[in-house]
Amino acid sequence: MVFLVNLRTRGNKATLELRDNNNSFLVEEQFEHVIPTWNLGYHELLRHIEKVAVPKQDTRKELEIVYKKLKDIGVRIELRPYGISEDLDKFSDEQFNWVRENWEFVALAVGNPRMARYLPYDFIKGSKNDSRNNATRMRRWQLNYPFSIYQDLEKKVSLEALLKERKVSGDIEVRGYKESKDEIFLFSFITFDDDFGNFILARDKLGVDKLIVESDFGALEVKVIQVTDMGKSATELFRVYNPLFTTFHHANYDIKKLRELEPNFRPGLNSNNEGSEPKEIEIETPIIAAGGSSFIKRWSLRRGFLIDTHPFSLHYLWIPDNKLVTIYNYAYGKTQKKEMDYEELEKKAQLSKTDQEVARELAAYCVKDSVKGFKIQERFLRDILILSYLLRQGPDVVVTASKADLGLKIHEELQFKRISTYGYRTIGGRKKLEEFSVNEEKTRLLNLDDSNRGIFNASIVYFTPFIEGLRQIINADGHAKLAYELYSESEPVDKVILAEGLEAYLRKALFDLKARLPVKEKDRLKHRLEKDINPREDHLFGGIYGIRNGDYRSSHNIPTLNNAIVNQIEATNRFLARNRIINYSDRFTLLEGDVDASGLEHLVIKLGCGNCLSLEQGRFVINVDGQLISQEFDVRATRGDITVIEHEIKKEIIDLLLFEKNKVKILNYLMTRLRNLEQEEREKFVYLHGNVARDYDEYSDKALLRERIMTMAECGAKKGEKFNSGYIVGIKKRVKVPEFFDPSYEVDFERYRNRFFGSRNNDGRSLSSGSIGNLLYSIFCFDNGALNTEKQIALSRIINGNPKIRDTNLLIVEQTSLFDK
Repeated sequence: MVFLVNLRTRGNKATLELRDNNNSFLVEEQFEHVIPTWNLGYHELLRHIEKVAVPKQDTRKELEIVYKKLKDIGVRIELRPYGISEDLDKFSDEQFNWVRENWEFVALAVGNPRMARYLPYDFIKGSKNDSRNNATRMRRWQLNYPFSIYQDLEKKVSLEALLKERKVSGDIEVRGYKESKDEIFLFSFITFDDDFGNFILARDKLGVDKLIVESDFGALEVKVIQVTDMGKSATELFRVYNPLFTTFHHANYDIKKLRELEPNFRPGLNSNNEGSEPKEIEIETPIIAAGGSSFIKRWSLRRGFLIDTHPFSLHYLWIPDNKLVTIYNYAYGKTQKKEMDYEELEKKAQLSKTDQEVARELAAYCVKDSVKGFKIQERFLRDILILSYLLRQGPDVVVTASKADLGLKIHEELQFKRISTYGYRTIGGRKKLEEFSVNEEKTRLLNLDDSNRGIFNASIVYFTPFIEGLRQIINADGHAKLAYELYSESEPVDKVILAEGLEAYLRKALFDLKARLPVKEKDRLKHRLEKDINPREDHLFGGIYGIRNGDYRSSHNIPTLNNAIVNQIEATNRFLARNRIINYSDRFTLLEGDVDASGLEHLVIKLGCGNCLSLEQGRFVINVDGQLISQEFDVRATRGDITVIEHEIKKEIIDLLLFEKNKVKILNYLMTRLRNLEQEEREKFVYLHGNVARDYDEYSDKALLRERIMTMAECGAKKGEKFNSGYIVGIKKRVKVPEFFDPSYEVDFERYRNRFFGSRNNDGRSLSSGSIGNLLYSIFCFDNGALNTEKQIALSRIINGNPKIRDTNLLIVEQTSLFDK
């Protein structure tokens, strides 16, 4: 089976990257390009076409020159109705005349991509640099990318066939970063392929030719290769094995380091099958950096797709942090911890130069990380491929790009194919569309009331009324219909991932529908539509989304969809009315107890039931089958405006609460830490900001209201500078490290207590304003969602170090029924 993996264009030629039975090869093809103009009235557009490419000096001689140029490069002009995808030749004279008089038309310039140079600026819709006129994008649209079968481009390669393709997981270990002498000393290449094997490339002598590494999936034999040129050897592994899917965790670091430190790391296509048909083209293409924010960058391997598990977890998972081990634990229900921190790893990396036992230990550590990456890829690859089908992008793009952005790009393709123009003109403006959130709209329409603080036993659910309400649009697109069918038969975790992909796909349709409803803003999408819709506007909407109902003089599309959404919203709200809401965000909702969602699978995805801690509205953490799911609450965050000691205390409190279910241990642990606070290491009171994002004088007034940013600005921090800070006695603002470590300065522990637990207030504290106090406030001071003021006072006295005998007993009296109703 030959199928398309990627393509590049030059002029009107396209280089197609194809795949057949684990082999990659290239072919070149020529193609025509299409540029649509804006939509105008029929007669007006005819007059416009007659003036195509007329230069400023409107002389016949110059006009003849321009037309000759158009003819020489094969440009032709076609005229089509805007909003009608059907063949007009099938219309009766009466229908055609009605459409001609009441419709607008679009002119298409068809031919070589270079024709844009010869067309006047106002002929081409949008900017001359509009990426939708890009030759590569147009060719992808024409070829039904990705994973189209080359011989039959209307079909898709099956998921089963793709899942059998070769996969690999890589990882590197770097040493010397503290001295700015970075060196990659280990590179692992894990395939779980018995025929090919697994490899570890090492600069140091390991003293063995193979390692046996124990993992959750059995003992893994790994071949050891000692190398001098890491990049060349790694490239050779890629060349020989030729994987379609390659996984790295945080490729923005690993691949970037490989490109920076190993100039011979160039895993591109090459010709292995000389004389085979179709003939291959010799090419070696280096890794290419492609787009992305300053935080997430997309890196691609020409040989196939690079799947970065780090941005995938940011976009599609809901875990306390995005470390490799956390993602792995969530994927497989494990409770592993990271074996070594960076400090320990660096020390051992230096020892491994001369100590073979340490070198083998680090090699095994590198392999284990690759195993985790491989198994994360294996666990979620099916979901990623379904999203790739649905969102019309390669898996490498799906895991790194914004779901909202990909959702918009799909409809540019679909609208172009259906009604011959781009979806640039948006009712209400493009900015409003970019700000439109499906989840926020969903939350607005559902009857979600105030959240409850405290500890509960709850179910975590995800609502999908728009997917069901807009099923007609999904069914009109073969890609989306297939994604929906696969989504329907998936497990809950995968179902939420795919539901968010489907909602991204439907986002523009939902926005356009809402904008076209002839009712007040606050009532849109919530009430059945009775008022008639303009037939032309209704039919245009149906044409764009492939759901035209009735003839051109009737209006059925918009009312039908609106009323279907209303039905789903009402059914969801009836379900909510039968349950108590503990907390909700724009993603998940917590409902008290183990809710019964049977018969509502098309509206409610239940991720599970477990013990939860509910804080302010939208912030919660829940333990489902031993795995933490958090929303707007970084339980284990170690970066940002947080100290090491805050991180340690918060994590311990959450573990004692949700895993051991023990308030007594929480209080004992808290009192011990507070009693010895002044004896804690000075390093634990440093606020870890990391690298500064911009120069001190570039922050907005709003940003300067935040203490962290204010401190950076007052200290004159420069972009890229590492900036950490802390409180010392006698200085109101934070001071920079290393000034904070000066032993002549005294740590301001009272400032830290106020920061952690809220400022003092007579005998109490404003607990809810403290980073740790807010956590304790929700755990100890609420009974079934209601604030107990007596407990609040008792907790404040314990934190202040002056508790009364009855305070502890008051806070833990209900220990035996910690998570019961």
